[in-house]
Amino acid sequence: MVIGREFGGLRISWIVLWKLRNLYWRQRSRIEWLKCGDRNTRFFHMNANGRRARNIIKGLMGDDGRWYDTKPGMEKIIQDYFSTIFQTTNPTQMALENVLNKVHPKLSPCMK
Repeated sequence: MVIGREFGGLRISWIVLWKLRNLYWRQRSRIEWLKCGDRNTRFFHMNANGRRARNIIKGLMGDDGRWYDTKPGMEKIIQDYFSTIFQTTNPTQMALENVLNKVHPKLSPCMK
């Protein structure tokens, strides 16, 4: 059974009505954008430049507590960080076996 409403002799489901309502509000929200922006206007450029300014890393704090805002300084901090998190701590054979024992191989019938 479709829940709906009689509308000019047609039965319109609530899902269709909901989609039409969402479409109406989405189009209405874009009216202001079409009036004020997206036409090489000051409004458009302010929005674009605001996004660009928020997406820039202006500096990084090093492990020594100093603020680095030069490209070489930030590159060094990033390189040191990723070198640290992706290096081994020389685990023992027993620790490796402990981890590998918890991994159970799964093969499909065609792989056997």
